[in-house]
Amino acid sequence: MKLFSIEGIIELLQQLNEKQADELEGQHHDFKEWKGHGRSAKWYKV
Repeated sequence: MKLFSIEGIIELLQQLNEKQADELEGQHHDFKEWKGHGRSAKWYKV
């Protein structure tokens, strides 16, 4: 198992989050706006 720096983990999570956001946006066109950071981030209807 590799050990990652905090910065590396954050970068990986951001990449995953962007990928997931793209997929979600493709599925749910009415949920466009992503607000907040981390666990408190939510989709809002536009």
